[in-house]
Amino acid sequence: MRRLPFLFALVTLAGCTTVFDAPFREARPVETDEALSWWRLPDRSGRFEPEIAPLPARVPVRIIERRALPLPPQDLLERLRRGFAMPDLNTARVRKRQSWYVQRPQLTQRMFERSALYLYHILEEVEKRQLPTEIALIPFIESGFDPQATSEARAAGIWQFVPFTATQYNLKLDAVQDERRDIVASTNAALDYLEFLYRMFGDWPLALASYNWGENAVSRVIERNRALGRSIRFEHLPLPEETLDYVPKLQAIKNIVLNPGAFGLELPPLPNRPYFAAVTPGASLKVADAARLAGMTLGEFLALNPSFTNHVIPRRNRIILPVDRLVFFEARFDEYRRRPVR
Repeated sequence: MRRLPFLFALVTLAGCTTVFDAPFREARPVETDEALSWWRLPDRSGRFEPEIAPLPARVPVRIIERRALPLPPQDLLERLRRGFAMPDLNTARVRKRQSWYVQRPQLTQRMFERSALYLYHILEEVEKRQLPTEIALIPFIESGFDPQATSEARAAGIWQFVPFTATQYNLKLDAVQDERRDIVASTNAALDYLEFLYRMFGDWPLALASYNWGENAVSRVIERNRALGRSIRFEHLPLPEETLDYVPKLQAIKNIVLNPGAFGLELPPLPNRPYFAAVTPGASLKVADAARLAGMTLGEFLALNPSFTNHVIPRRNRIILPVDRLVFFEARFDEYRRRPVR
C-alpha cells in the first residue's frame, strides 16, 4: 500500500509528459492521434506516415550553417568602432584637424591614456540609450578628458558645462561640490542634453553644433538660412569658427580611432572592462583620508573624484574608486571608523 502514492505520481507524470510532448489535438479524431502511438506497438499500417511527398532527387538540400555570435571585443576602441553611426564628414576642416592631432602625437597619446579612466563608463551609458558611440568621443574635443579643465567661458569638467546649463540639467554647484566635474553625474547630464538637442534638430551635426554654441543661437541661424532659401545643413550655416571646427574635430578623432596606423599613431590599449565603481562610505570624510584609505595618491584619487570643492566628502555622497581598490578601501575604512575619537 505504501507504493500506491508513488505509483500514482509516476502514472500522473507519465500522462503529463505525453500530453505536453504531443501536438495540439483539439478537434482531431482519436484514431488518428499520433500521440497515442506511445502506448501502441509500432504501426505498420501506413496510417501514420506523413502525407508530404519526398523531395525530388534533383532538388539540392540546403544545409543551414550555424554561425556563432561574435564575441564581445576585448579592446574598448574596437567596441567604439562597432557602434559608430553618425554620417561621416569629409571636408578640408576635417583634414586640417587630423593634421593637428598627428603633429602632436604625445598630446594625442596623453588624451587617450586619460580616457582609460572614464571611457568604459561613458560608453556603457551611451549604449544603454542606444546613441551613436561617437558621442563617447566628445570629451576628447571638449576637455581632452581632463576633469579639471576650465574654459574662459567658465565651462568645467570633461563635458565642459557652463553654470547655466549645468543647473538646467540638475548638476549641483555649491560650496561642497561642483558636479560638472563629477564623472557619473556630468555624463548623465551631457547625454540628457544631447538627446534633447537631437530631438530638437533631428540631425547629429546640428545637435553637436548646438552643444557647442547653444540651441537658440543655432536655431536663429537655421531660420535665417531658411528664409533666404539657403541650405540648412551644418556645413552651410554661417556659424562661429569654433563651432564650424567642432564637428570636424569629432570626425578627426573618429578617423584616428578607426585607423590609427593610417596616421602614424599608436594608441594605448584600452581594456573593455570597468575601471571604477562607486561606494558610499556613510560618514563624512576628508578627501586626503579617503585617498589614504584607498591606498591611492591624492592625485589618483582626485582624478576620479574631482568634484569636492572644500576637500571634504559629505556623509551621503558616493566616491569613485578603481575596481581593484574597493575591498581594500572598505576594510581599512571599517578600521578607521572603529578608532576611538581623541
